[in-house]
Amino acid sequence: MVFQDGGAYVSETGDFRVPVVFDNLIHKREMPVTVGIFINPGQPNNRSLEYDTLSDHYARFLLEEILPEVGKKHSLTDDPECRAICGISSGGICAFTVAWQRPDAFRKVLSHVGSFANIRGGHVYPR
Repeated sequence: MVFQDGGAYVSETGDFRVPVVFDNLIHKREMPVTVGIFINPGQPNNRSLEYDTLSDHYARFLLEEILPEVGKKHSLTDDPECRAICGISSGGICAFTVAWQRPDAFRKVLSHVGSFANIRGGHVYPR
């Protein structure tokens, strides 16, 4: 599972506490063992460019750079039904755009208050 603005999700004392939640659910066998990939924008002032853009650039970044690198150390699935992507605000539209552009790679999306506004064209997605 890939998280945009990963620092907000990986914090064990923050609002989401994903490592704690994952560990508890995996221990209870309520979810399978899951690799969490927590990504922050390259530079804070580039966040909108990276996350709000509706092209396939970010999906390609994940599929061509991030997942292969993580896959060198951890067993990752290629099954799009077993892959998820998550984000909040601009990270939320980013998560949706990745699955929209590459449903062959990601089919599960968690978008918290995704910025589907006219920031970089997010208002143009069909209803």
